[in-house]
Amino acid sequence: MPAKYIVNHFCFCLFFLFLNRANAQLCATPGSDGPTNTTSVVNTYFPPSLNTRLTGSSRTVDLQAVPLPDAYGTSYGNTPISAGDLLLFIQMQDGNIDNQNLNLYGSGIANSGPDRLGGTGYSNIGNAGIYEYAVALNDVSVSGGTLSFRGAGAGGSLVNIYTNQLGDGISRGKKTFQVIRVPQYSSLRLSQNIISPVFNGEVGGVVCIDVAGEINFDGFQIDATGKGFRGGFQGKKLSGCNTSKTFVTADENAASTKGEGFPGTPQYIWDGFSFIDNGASSLLFPGGSYGKGAAGNGGGGGNDHNAGGGGGGNGGFGGVGGNGFKFPGICPADFLTPGGGRPGSSIAGPSPRRLLLGGGGGAGDTDDDDTGSYGGAGGGIIIINAGVISGNGNILSEGTSGKAGGKSNFSYNWNGTLITDTTRRVLNLQTAGGCDSIVTFQVKPVNKSKSYTYLTLCPDQLPYTWNSNIITAAGTYPASLTGSNGCDSVAYLILTVTDDQLTTDVVDICENQLPYKWNGKEYRTSGTFEEFIQVGPGCKRRAILVLTIFSNTTSVTNITICKNQIPFSWNGRNNITTDSTFTVILTNSAGCDSIATLNLKVNDILTSTSDLTICQNQLPFVWNGITFTRAETKSANLKSVDNCDSIATLKLTVLPKLTSTETITVCPRDLPFTWITGGVSQVLDASGTYTSTIQNAAGCDSTITLTFKVLPNASGVVINEFAQVKHLMLGVL
Repeated sequence: MPAKYIVNHFCFCLFFLFLNRANAQLCATPGSDGPTNTTSVVNTYFPPSLNTRLTGSSRTVDLQAVPLPDAYGTSYGNTPISAGDLLLFIQMQDGNIDNQNLNLYGSGIANSGPDRLGGTGYSNIGNAGIYEYAVALNDVSVSGGTLSFRGAGAGGSLVNIYTNQLGDGISRGKKTFQVIRVPQYSSLRLSQNIISPVFNGEVGGVVCIDVAGEINFDGFQIDATGKGFRGGFQGKKLSGCNTSKTFVTADENAASTKGEGFPGTPQYIWDGFSFIDNGASSLLFPGGSYGKGAAGNGGGGGNDHNAGGGGGGNGGFGGVGGNGFKFPGICPADFLTPGGGRPGSSIAGPSPRRLLLGGGGGAGDTDDDDTGSYGGAGGGIIIINAGVISGNGNILSEGTSGKAGGKSNFSYNWNGTLITDTTRRVLNLQTAGGCDSIVTFQVKPVNKSKSYTYLTLCPDQLPYTWNSNIITAAGTYPASLTGSNGCDSVAYLILTVTDDQLTTDVVDICENQLPYKWNGKEYRTSGTFEEFIQVGPGCKRRAILVLTIFSNTTSVTNITICKNQIPFSWNGRNNITTDSTFTVILTNSAGCDSIATLNLKVNDILTSTSDLTICQNQLPFVWNGITFTRAETKSANLKSVDNCDSIATLKLTVLPKLTSTETITVCPRDLPFTWITGGVSQVLDASGTYTSTIQNAAGCDSTITLTFKVLPNASGVVINEFAQVKHLMLGVL
């Protein structure tokens, strides 16, 4: 059975606008699509390119073309994106499971599930169901292209991380998100039902409407029934004895297909209209696609023999698949029930911030119905933002029913009457003597009996004879026999021939994937390992494992920046403004975790002030490219040794040039006269004006001007007296 995803969206939208602050800020252009009576499909669904990852630094995304209509003929939209349109980003699939072939499958908890029998759930939901709104900044046609957008995060980024990539084939299936154009009506009156296209593994399964004013249902409905995660499909195949031990396998003949859920998409699915084969090595589903274990909210597949598939889950657990048919006295005692598919898991802590499609149901095991069996599809997601909701109508998002494997029809001709059913009939006949005869007649068809023999032989035991058939190779061999009731009986031999050749498995894994399990043993170191595996009576096969374990790498980056370089961004961390240490987990070249650490130092802008005194004769004065012609204060913008801004200021003082005068009078006989100033001497032999330039105590030029006078000679004693007087005068001088 599928899961039902029924939400009272009338109430949901009322509190949604208050809880999701980021979404409430992105109104784009309310009412830009005007009033309308609507069409059956209101959204346009764009799948992103493979290996797309949007982080907090992303502002663009490459979109692929809008898909063709789904199997029901429902369109995925034909309205292109225009600048200013409202967009919904939503992560449809993500997360991890435990894929051990034990009751730990799914959650890693042995007693998971409503019946506490384990084998269901998830170990990490990842970003599955996370969503937010953004605004388109450019036009994108339905053929796809590069979209620029503005989100509600810092700097117009997205708040969450969105990823579209294949899985690892081990514990993680594919990650899928879609970008949906959301119409913004001023008012909306339904004139026909609004229908979601089916989720096709990339897009669809969601109806999202924004109405600024009133939405009037007017007797119509918005319907996402069966448009969620798809059911598993199982074609007609041989079915052996009951087993309760197969939780996961990659062998489609060993168990039936699981349902699709948020952890990934199995190989065979049923989209409600047709069967789809995604390929055995598509990396869309974590581990094998078959077995009764339930991955996330998808139901588990039914095991042999004819066990039912498990129902998909979401708000609660799905149903447990019915037990299969036992062959008393034929099958070994350890092939026991329950073998029905485990129920799809409920989602812990449901929140309006995380919306998931309903899980698909698992397929039941069938060996009689040529058309196969399949699980039902889960319900889709409906989001309505409206000012007023009026009128009568329905919002539907239920799951659909699956299909069980049936029996072939029969017909029987008795006395001219063709019997095609088991209805009891009263027939009026005549005996051989012509008398009336009333016969009550009822056909009870007896199924063609089947038996299965599983046999493993060594190569040297071939050829092998079975029911008169000589068998020389591995395979499935039917033999038509007659049962004890006289009806046809078909016996099947499922023969496995051991490979006596050496097999070598070369495996490269990351250290966070340890321990690695191989042939029932756990390995934690790199190396070459050899095992001899028992594969049949007296048969062993030599197997070699070449295991290489790649280490998770670590790196530390020390970066010093200037204050004028903030805000700083690094590996999705934005708006860093102070000294900080951050650690992020990336993926290295080997595909393993790379733990990168940033130590960031932010240098302040440096400032300095200098005082300088110069002499007037040193003008003009040049400092750091700036010319001074007088005493003043000026600043220069420089670079420090760290190449950061540095502001240097110079306060310049200019000392003036000093001058002085002096007068000396001498007699002729004192000639020549030596005039010494500041260590500089001049020889004077006549009256005149003389100058001498010396440096003062401050180191600046000082000019002394000398007025030098030589007195004339006189006669007689007076000369001597004068000479004495002069001498005295000179002494005084």
